[in-house]
Amino acid sequence: MNENVSDVKTKPVSILGNSYIFFCTLLILGFRTFFCPVSAHEKSHTRLGIEHDAHKVPVGGIAEWFGWHLAYGIEPEHDARSLIKETIDLHLEAGNTFIIWNCGRSALAYHSELPNSTLIHAHKVSAWGTRGRFIDDVLQEICPLRTAIEYCHQRGLAIYGRLAMNRHYGKKEHAGLSSEFARTHPEYHEMSKLSHHIHHKLCYAIEEVQKERLDILLEIQRLGVDALVLDYARQIPILCYHDSLVIPFKKETGMDPRNIVSHKPDFYPDYPIGFDWHTNLPEFRHGLDVKEFDDGAL
Repeated sequence: MNENVSDVKTKPVSILGNSYIFFCTLLILGFRTFFCPVSAHEKSHTRLGIEHDAHKVPVGGIAEWFGWHLAYGIEPEHDARSLIKETIDLHLEAGNTFIIWNCGRSALAYHSELPNSTLIHAHKVSAWGTRGRFIDDVLQEICPLRTAIEYCHQRGLAIYGRLAMNRHYGKKEHAGLSSEFARTHPEYHEMSKLSHHIHHKLCYAIEEVQKERLDILLEIQRLGVDALVLDYARQIPILCYHDSLVIPFKKETGMDPRNIVSHKPDFYPDYPIGFDWHTNLPEFRHGLDVKEFDDGAL
């Protein structure tokens, strides 16, 4: 039996409600959370020997080192290391003061030492055809992230490590972009209101899901980036109807959230579970070595 929303105690769900203001804010920020305020930006430049101009607005570029070639089917003319350097040089020539480097989405675009990590396998992405094969060649030859960090710091350019937080694909044509963690744990997939698997998203109410991304972020930090970018582009971190959310909700309220009917576009069940991992990220802050970010990157 459906429950009318007027009979249910509700309250705003932190910043995660699908409100007009939140949506506009996400558009302005590009759906990205930057863990590097102005103070940290200044400090990273000081460490790199760059004179900071208080009147100059920082300009950052989001780098996809294989994006141009992949989009247009153009084979790179340079070796792997030169390809990475060329990407960085072009951003410097364009006046960028920092660069946001792609570290991966579900599968990773750098060489990870984590036991459960998965490297991108472009040849398994049938949607790309043969256009992406050079990506595998580069990843076999070098670690793009380590190469970029070293070269950026040589050139005096701050580099921010960017990780997609919930972009797991799930379709066969994108198999090479999905991590083994996401593929082998269907029980972690988010669930729709009709109890269908949402294959491209994992549920952040599950501790193992949080830990998988946290471990990657901590490793990226250890490699020497100047800041982290938590990327939620197109995957807003709204919790859906996984059992780890539905069961506690039913226990506390006596109602099944999947049966709640609402005509309010900003309504979501008031789950009795904290959303802090997305808003305040206490576990992330606790695990992160803030000193590595000059005591100001969070």
